[in-house]
Amino acid sequence: MEQTNDIQVLVNVDLFGEGFDCPDVEFIQLARPTLSLAKYLQQVGRGMRVFEGKKYCLILDNVGLYRLFGLPSDDRDWQSMFEGRIAGKGILTGEVEGQYNIAYSVCNEQERITSDARTELITVMTHEGQRMDLEEAYGYEIVGNKEGLSGVVDKDGKEVLPCEYNKVELKPYGIAKLYSRRKIDRERPWMDLRNGVRFFKRPRIEKHGFIEFSTTDGLRLYPRVKTHKMDENCFVLRNALGNGTDEGLRFRNFFVQPSEPDRLYMFKEKIDDLSIWEDEQGGLAWRKAWDTMLHPMTAEELAERRNTWKEEVKQFEGEKKQYIRFFRPEIKINYIEGKTQLADYKEPANLRVNCVTKNNYQVYYRRHCMDKWESLGSYAKIYPQAYGIRVVQSREGKYLVRTELYKPMEMPEQTYEFAELQDNTLLHFTEQGKEYWVYLENMTCFTREPEFVTIGFMDFLKIGGVYMRCGRNNGETYRRAEIRMYDDICFLGLREVFVKTAYRQHHYYIQQRSLDGKHFVLSDSMKPKESSTWFDMYYDGKNTPIVERRKKDYEIYGVKTR
Repeated sequence: MEQTNDIQVLVNVDLFGEGFDCPDVEFIQLARPTLSLAKYLQQVGRGMRVFEGKKYCLILDNVGLYRLFGLPSDDRDWQSMFEGRIAGKGILTGEVEGQYNIAYSVCNEQERITSDARTELITVMTHEGQRMDLEEAYGYEIVGNKEGLSGVVDKDGKEVLPCEYNKVELKPYGIAKLYSRRKIDRERPWMDLRNGVRFFKRPRIEKHGFIEFSTTDGLRLYPRVKTHKMDENCFVLRNALGNGTDEGLRFRNFFVQPSEPDRLYMFKEKIDDLSIWEDEQGGLAWRKAWDTMLHPMTAEELAERRNTWKEEVKQFEGEKKQYIRFFRPEIKINYIEGKTQLADYKEPANLRVNCVTKNNYQVYYRRHCMDKWESLGSYAKIYPQAYGIRVVQSREGKYLVRTELYKPMEMPEQTYEFAELQDNTLLHFTEQGKEYWVYLENMTCFTREPEFVTIGFMDFLKIGGVYMRCGRNNGETYRRAEIRMYDDICFLGLREVFVKTAYRQHHYYIQQRSLDGKHFVLSDSMKPKESSTWFDMYYDGKNTPIVERRKKDYEIYGVKTR
């Protein structure tokens, strides 16, 4: 190689850090620390001057001054520093966390670094020429029209912003500052070109998991997805990312999955536990609860699934109307816990039955601590008591349902052509030649004998495609698809949830659920009151559900909870 007198590398100690006039400097290596912002800017400023043929300046910061002062190109609140309202060490305009803050234009860095941290070498892009390289990587370019107005297109020439701005400034990572006389451009001049969200000041870029976010306050994070559907209300709170984004990001009515970080899906409809999503190009996909991936589907498949669902609902409503009736008489039973078989019940010790003649039974009752026997009447037939009630036949041949001590339930008393108690808390009776079965736990009347089935850890009555939970309940019925049973938890419809523990089943009512479908606010009553107890539940579809009682006041649905 021919030797020349050109200087390629210049090494110095505090000789050329300030006022050195050499605008074609393309490389600066910092090897000395300083606590002076002015000295830092002077040192790196030796390479930030424009020179013909010079594309960029590379700064190799061996002592990590950028961690303390940010990048030379960062915006600083000089007025606040001049007035002494903030420290004079180059704190960036806006919120910062801790003593050190990595500037938003450092590639792929999110964590806060302290002065004693050991870090890998980081490449920092600072010069306007290299900014253009970065803009090219994001695919944006400023264009103009005949009227002298500016707009933005992507790398394929597709319009991102129309030519209606007096001036457009492109910043690193696809951030633009817009100038025009319009009110929105004066009040919110900054825009993230990837998602179209407006900001009142320059946003910084953060990355969490598979997706980038733009933010100005560090609390409201806007996913950087190529879309025209988002606005300033489409943000994710930072605490919502506490459980990570490995299974995708759900916010408002949107979803982004890890395999397609630039594709925004919008919620379309819900069919049982199947949620249907649509992208901006009209592509459809489905996702079951707690699935980590969307599965593509065609419009024909969606129409078929929707029609099948509608037919199931129609059949369900028809069977409810056909098999379920209103039961008028008031029958009160004892609280039942575990005892559902007739053989489990015994007659009270203070009752005596004398058979006078065939079909003539005289019943006597002796009160506690008394020797006198009181007559409770005579009957043609009497049957053993269960659930705190019994069936008897009057001397006129009518069947009656009375208390275990033969007292009428109501006046006037309802009579039946035939009646009998059955296992599983059922009352079977005949009226006007038709048979009926009453589930005594909630007084629901069926026109056909229900079948008792077990799903997971819960018992149900089943008649056709209609299911009802066993035990004291409000008579709510469900289709099989509305019973979502897992190892330790069962969701019934949209409002009820049962959690199984080592000792019992806990029944809650869902008052609120998060967008990710994993966080729930529960109460111990369907219509919560001031005295209601509230709970937080987390369930991800894999691990044991975590239910914790709320300790702090919380305002929800107009009820102040504790």
